[in-house]
Amino acid sequence: MHPRYTLIIPHYHQPLLLERLLDSVPIRADLQVVVVDDGSPEECMTQWEALKDKFSTTAFLRLPNNR
Repeated sequence: MHPRYTLIIPHYHQPLLLERLLDSVPIRADLQVVVVDDGSPEECMTQWEALKDKFSTTAFLRLPNNR
């Protein structure tokens, strides 16, 4: 089944707040969740990778530079 809705979440340098937000999003077959990181600093990447593991049904995209 293709998702009917897409939730796009912009993100920059707040992995703990992102985790809280993702915890609140229901897992539904008709909902696609996409997180786009706007070039957060490298010190956030360990937490970023942990979030990718925890929320495996969420698509994570990372821009190399902050725009």
